[in-house]
Amino acid sequence: MKAVWRPSPSDLLWNRKLIASVRDGASWASAAAGRVYRIDKSNSKLVVVATFPEHDEDMDEIHDRIKISFEKIGYAMEEA
Repeated sequence: MKAVWRPSPSDLLWNRKLIASVRDGASWASAAAGRVYRIDKSNSKLVVVATFPEHDEDMDEIHDRIKISFEKIGYAMEEA
C-alpha cells in the first residue's frame, strides 16, 4: 500500500504565491502533471481544461498531488 502524500508548508506557500500572482481565470500548465488548469479565484477552484494525450501514471500521480495541495488551501479541483 502506498503512503498518503501530504504537501509540505513550502508546497502550500508556492500554491498561495501562484494564486496571488495571476489574474482570475488565468491558465497554468504543469507539464509534470500533463494538465492545463484554469485558476478560478472567484469560486476558489482549479479547473482542468486540458489533459495531454500522452499522459501516464506518473503524471496522474502529480495531478493528484496538485489536487491535494490546492484543497489544503481551500481550492476545489474541477475536472472539465
